[in-house]
Amino acid sequence: METIIISGIDGSGKSTIAKALGKYLEDKCGLRTSIIWFRWRAFLTYALYLYIDVRHLYGYVYNPRLGKYFRINRWSEDPFLRAFYPLTQLFDMIIFYILIKAKQSVKRSQVLIFDRFLVDTLVDIAFETRRPELINSTLARIVYNITRRTGKLVFLEVAAEISYERKKDILSIEEIRYKQALYRIIAKLVGAEVIDTSN
Repeated sequence: METIIISGIDGSGKSTIAKALGKYLEDKCGLRTSIIWFRWRAFLTYALYLYIDVRHLYGYVYNPRLGKYFRINRWSEDPFLRAFYPLTQLFDMIIFYILIKAKQSVKRSQVLIFDRFLVDTLVDIAFETRRPELINSTLARIVYNITRRTGKLVFLEVAAEISYERKKDILSIEEIRYKQALYRIIAKLVGAEVIDTSN
């Protein structure tokens, strides 16, 4: 089974490109293709969500572009959460990955396309806990090794202003710039191809 991993900041076109690539491989090459949206999953992390609710470590932020409030968990304000959230969330996503691989081996897909992967989870966690040093940690090296062994990794790059315009659920352009800087460092660390989708 061939595997392609498409990573990058929100609004860079990951889902659009994954769908287009999957359709091309099926229609033009006759390959059985599966697209996996590798987004948030929780198993062990549910215990931390309970902790957040008990300690009231959350708030609500109004997004004027969508006209509604979003709940924001304050991962960075509690030392316990800052220490354990990266471990539990990445472990949960690794479990999710193992389940996906088992399911796809039964389905006998010839090409598996990941829309986001563990590196995206790592960036999200580093932002949520305000711990950019995580991308150079032992935990990060495990993520990079799994990613390299899984398949071909491609990072999509886009101007922060374009990303912010495309993704109305992003609360601030500063979030995009923070994550963008982390993605650029990771791309160099893992030697991934970077494609600019600004145009």
